[in-house]
Amino acid sequence: MAALHSLSMTDRSPSTVEVFPNPAPVETRYALVLDDNEPLVGMLVSLLKEEFPDLRPLPARSVEEAQVLASEFDIDLFVLDIHLPDGTGLDFLCDVRTIQPDARALMMTAVPLPSYQQQAERLGVVHFIRKPFEFAHFLEAVRSLLDPAASARPESFQGTLRDLHLTDIIQVKCLSAATAVVEFTSPEGEKGTIHFDAGQIVHARTAAAEGVPAFNHIVGWRGGSFAELTSVGHNPRTIHADWQRLLLQAVQQADETAALGRRP
Repeated sequence: MAALHSLSMTDRSPSTVEVFPNPAPVETRYALVLDDNEPLVGMLVSLLKEEFPDLRPLPARSVEEAQVLASEFDIDLFVLDIHLPDGTGLDFLCDVRTIQPDARALMMTAVPLPSYQQQAERLGVVHFIRKPFEFAHFLEAVRSLLDPAASARPESFQGTLRDLHLTDIIQVKCLSAATAVVEFTSPEGEKGTIHFDAGQIVHARTAAAEGVPAFNHIVGWRGGSFAELTSVGHNPRTIHADWQRLLLQAVQQADETAALGRRP
């Protein structure tokens, strides 16, 4: 009976032995999907599992759930709604960026996005997709954020939460149709406020200026911090331009000013 079995290794010529290297282990990546719409979360999790085998989607339906997951896993990508039952997507990103500085973010919004969205994508590190969206568009955005080098516009997807900029704060406030006053503080300690009314920028003030000049000056700050003010007095409306073009022009002016400062 033993003669009927396959040849043992000692019976084979060494030249016929095939040695296959062990495949390199595939590192698991994590995407946190945060939205209180349970059917949507389920659909997005299924799409991500099917399209990205090395990606493990983590569903969350509240900021509280998401904070627990963010403390347990190294998140590569946050996919989240702006409005949530127990907070906002923006507040959550600001909270977790210290523990997840290398993550990227895709924020879902029902508000129309800028007509010049490709330019707007370079204003900050948070990327936006408008609900309802085609799943192919969603997957394309996720693919670009997970692998910026393979994107058609790699420069637009390089930023991580480490680079969260005040332009991200402004865009989220406008896209969430917020009415609020936000105080920004520059790295040098200079303070300025931007006033939002139903998602439009209506006023800005620094120690030396107000209106559009003050807004442009604030946008030019590189870094700093921000806080939402709960009690402010009445201020006149000094800005009437659409927020999208206002922000784009302010960023362009800041870039031009920075370029002039770098010239020998």
